[in-house]
Amino acid sequence: MMDKAAVVAGNDTQESVVELEMTETMKEKKRRGWFSRFVISCLAFFLVFGIINLLYYVLGMEPFGTRAVSIDDAKIQYIDFFTYYVDVLHGVRPLSYDFGNMLGGSSIGLFSYYLSSPFNLLLYYFGKKGVYKFFDLAVALKLGTAGATFSWFLQRRFRDRIRSVFVLALSMGYALMQYSVAQSSNIMWLDGVYMLPLILLGVYEVIHKKSVWRLVLTTAFCIFCNWYIAGICCLFSGIWFLFEFFFYDKEEDEIEDRKESSKKADSLLAADADAAKDAAVAKDAAAAKNIDAAKNTAFAKNNLSAKGMRVSRSRGMYQRAHTPGILVGITDFVVSFCRYVWGMGLGVAMSAVLFLPVISAMRKGKGQYEEVKILMDLTGDLLSSVRGYVIGTQSDRGFAALFCGSIAVFAAAALIFSGSVKLRQKAAFIALAAVCLMMLHWEPAMLAFSLMKPAKSYWYRYSFLVCFTMLFGAGAYLSRAEKDKWTKLAVPVCSILYAAAVLKLNGIHLADFTARGMSLVSMHKPVFVTAAASVILALLTLVLLSDQKRGPARLAAGILLLAVTGAELWGNAWLFWKNHSDGSQELYMEYSEGLGKQLSRLKSLDRGYYRIAQDRTRHHYEDDLTAYFNDSLAQNYWSNTAYTSSPDNAQLSLMWRLGYRDEAGCMMIVRDPVLASDSFLGVKYLLQSTPVRGLKRVKNVDSFNGRSVYLNPYALPMAFVYDGSKLPTRRYDNTFDYQNALFSILSGRKTELYKPLEWTRENRDNKAFFRIFIPEGDYVAYGNLLWPEKMDGLLSINGDVPFGYCRWTSPAVFMIKSRSEQEQSEKDQSLQAIAQAEKERLAELEAAGQAANGQEAAGQGINGQEAAGQEPGEASQTALNSGTESGPEQAQDPSGEKGPAALLNRLAEKILVSAEPEADTDFTGQDDQELNKEGSNLTGQDDQGLNEDGPNLTGQEQGPEEEELSLTQQQMLDLQTAAEAYDWEEEDTVDGSGYADIRTVVFRTEKGLTFKDYQFYGLDLKELKEASQRIQSGEVSDIKMENGHITCSLEGRRGNSLCLLVPWTDGWVAWRNGEPVQPDTVAGTMITIPLENGENRIELKYHIPYLQEGMYISAAAFAVLLIDCLRRALRSRKNRR
Repeated sequence: MMDKAAVVAGNDTQESVVELEMTETMKEKKRRGWFSRFVISCLAFFLVFGIINLLYYVLGMEPFGTRAVSIDDAKIQYIDFFTYYVDVLHGVRPLSYDFGNMLGGSSIGLFSYYLSSPFNLLLYYFGKKGVYKFFDLAVALKLGTAGATFSWFLQRRFRDRIRSVFVLALSMGYALMQYSVAQSSNIMWLDGVYMLPLILLGVYEVIHKKSVWRLVLTTAFCIFCNWYIAGICCLFSGIWFLFEFFFYDKEEDEIEDRKESSKKADSLLAADADAAKDAAVAKDAAAAKNIDAAKNTAFAKNNLSAKGMRVSRSRGMYQRAHTPGILVGITDFVVSFCRYVWGMGLGVAMSAVLFLPVISAMRKGKGQYEEVKILMDLTGDLLSSVRGYVIGTQSDRGFAALFCGSIAVFAAAALIFSGSVKLRQKAAFIALAAVCLMMLHWEPAMLAFSLMKPAKSYWYRYSFLVCFTMLFGAGAYLSRAEKDKWTKLAVPVCSILYAAAVLKLNGIHLADFTARGMSLVSMHKPVFVTAAASVILALLTLVLLSDQKRGPARLAAGILLLAVTGAELWGNAWLFWKNHSDGSQELYMEYSEGLGKQLSRLKSLDRGYYRIAQDRTRHHYEDDLTAYFNDSLAQNYWSNTAYTSSPDNAQLSLMWRLGYRDEAGCMMIVRDPVLASDSFLGVKYLLQSTPVRGLKRVKNVDSFNGRSVYLNPYALPMAFVYDGSKLPTRRYDNTFDYQNALFSILSGRKTELYKPLEWTRENRDNKAFFRIFIPEGDYVAYGNLLWPEKMDGLLSINGDVPFGYCRWTSPAVFMIKSRSEQEQSEKDQSLQAIAQAEKERLAELEAAGQAANGQEAAGQGINGQEAAGQEPGEASQTALNSGTESGPEQAQDPSGEKGPAALLNRLAEKILVSAEPEADTDFTGQDDQELNKEGSNLTGQDDQGLNEDGPNLTGQEQGPEEEELSLTQQQMLDLQTAAEAYDWEEEDTVDGSGYADIRTVVFRTEKGLTFKDYQFYGLDLKELKEASQRIQSGEVSDIKMENGHITCSLEGRRGNSLCLLVPWTDGWVAWRNGEPVQPDTVAGTMITIPLENGENRIELKYHIPYLQEGMYISAAAFAVLLIDCLRRALRSRKNRR
């Protein structure tokens, strides 16, 4: 008996030890699995980060050169925003309210859309002089993070069943897809690229792990980074929920769990089994039987603790086993959907501390409801995405460039033919692909994924969702491809079909290849490179899937697969950034430094409160217009213009009535000064390239950038007292009548600042010729041609150089300057004009040098060429091919012509850059018009005309030896020739006409002269002076104005009002003599406060609307999530017991 009891006790002890060892081993494996995934994700990050930095080095971009990826809106807006944010991070300016933001306003909308990414905190260390370096670094960091998060998604979603080499290849494809490269200038959208995998991983866990914490945290964090791209991700997550619910195969995971558990138990008990056998031989057979029982017991307990098996014997599973399958499915769907909605709602609630104030701010700007006409039409060719899935393509309306590596296409297609994928899963993936196709071509879906704002530029700003879907399909196939015996051949077959489709759809036929051979390849290098890479990658994938043993062959195949994938993605980015990078940062730094000194000098002379306007900025387009309106935000001064996607509509409306139109509801366009309007806005100083009648030159401040500082003696003070009258409630279609009424109200006497001018008009073909008669007196002449729609026109005054009118960023009211004022213009002294003149001078010298070299080579004759070992004519071709690019907008090799960067550049050009086709041959089978209509954007210009460098689909260089005038330049030349001749005729008719001057205005358009009205007025400076002096007499001298805080003290009497030239908006709180008071407005915008008899102490403070309420909601959401996590942890612990 004692022996038997001892044996049983020993067996129980051994069983406990076995269970403990198994539990500890499972934990250790889990830790090893997490660490392995982390290492692979880090490797994905550094691979992407390294590829991007190699590109930066080769293309001479920051931090290795002088160029940057900050093109288009990044160059126009974001660089200035980052400069402003540097001040915020250093505590110089607040984030809540800033007078440099438009006419003054909250910066919370600006912050939440452009600046809230955590990567932007690095700006603190870069400073204002390092914003370009930061921009390029931030792009590399964000795309590297995208590679890491996608790698983590693949490993977690497919439970580590994808080989690491495929995880890395797909992660590189996601991080360096065409969207990431093309939208690298829209850096704030890249936050959605690296957050999308984590959000969709949260959706997966909501459905199959019944856990919401990941979805809540990732949703909230994405909204914090950028609410717009977060909205797109959240919208797609709803579609992904439906797809994931039907695609997931629970039975497959349970089978894998059983296999893993069995392997664990066998490996853990092998040693104990051997010990049991020894004990059986030494003692008795009963001990061995008890050891076997311990093994079986431990194995069963391990199964019960495995994922998905613990509930297999619970009461719930028993009930489910006796419930009809369709009811179980419906119940699971409803429960999962409610859990998903709960998680998304909790995530949005957690972001309320930022999101709620943003919604409040958006209601005053572009977030206001606007009627959108929803068309049910299809846009573009449904096969265009296949034809354009080629290295170097770019998106345009009707055509989405989706290149994210060749492996994504053939592996995702192979999923449909895989024998290990169930029919239900294939149907779910095909349905998701159909939804993606609708997103690209069906107008309602396009509008929905643009968040109900019709996109007029940056087409398919959500196309990363489609790339993610393709790469997911590829990952789904590769996670189970090793189980297939015969369907592995689907990989090379799909690759060959894809390559053939790309060649066919791009107009490359077998007959052409037979006839032309390598010359055809030379003209379509990106297409052939893409097709070749696809076939090579398919063969390497097949080798890796077939070779189950780790060895040199498998290692070599994996390295080659990563190398080819990285090479094609590198080539795609090289083609884009080579033609789309910005080389103007040196000019920007010089401009910022010079403008800063000019403003510092002005502020030292006048420390009061006022606004500053300017007629020219740091950059103007070829039509002499500009969109660079954020100098005040970057340089910390108050102005009357801005360009931001988070505007205040009340301010835009006021500026419209004052003669300054807005563009797309996001920018205030200021060109020529409208003196009465500027005076009302408190514009005391103007940075002018051309002198204006009535303004006084400030001689103590040096000129800079072709602009001198002028004093506006008619400017109203920022705070003054008037009788409190209001404008009559009526519609003002004429800005000049509106300004007359406004000054009449403020001055307390009827004032007619503007008087109609006499004028004549004559239409000749596509031009309208105007004569404007200026009466005797002190007048400034203005014109305003009211157009029903943009005409892409040009305007010339007195035969001077034309500027754009009735087109994008063109002004409404324009000043009709005198000829003497135009002659004194200093705009040719701007930094841009000087740089352009220097560029043209260098180009002339280069052309002259090439001509001289050509003559010298010709003098040497054929013998000289033969001596050099060249055939006749080869020398000139060699010189052309080895010539360096010139001009500030061309890439520079930081390591010299013989450095590794130059070598890689020449290699990339040789492989990817297409040769010029012969003039009389069309090998593609498509003319240029058809290709531009159905395919990619060959012009490189969106509707806004932001792409100045002119991208090239094939990466082909533009020859420097022959520079042709653009269409706009030709039109400007035509207009100036006609305008000069017309002005020459009219200039001699002034004498004896009875007028002080006769000026000419000539307008040109190709779209028909369909103006609604013609307005020509003269501003009587005498009337303006008298009205301004009456208003200035009520100036409040005891006032202090800071960002978000205003205090003043004055004597008043009942019936009068204090007018502050500060726009009213939600968030301002006012007190009069310590008691709250409700302000009113004048002109529908500027703050007015009624006064009491005697002393009036006025104070206004700005508080971010709904910030406090948002903090409460976020804290409550976080508390709810914490409680839910604690509850789940306690329940899990209880189940383990």
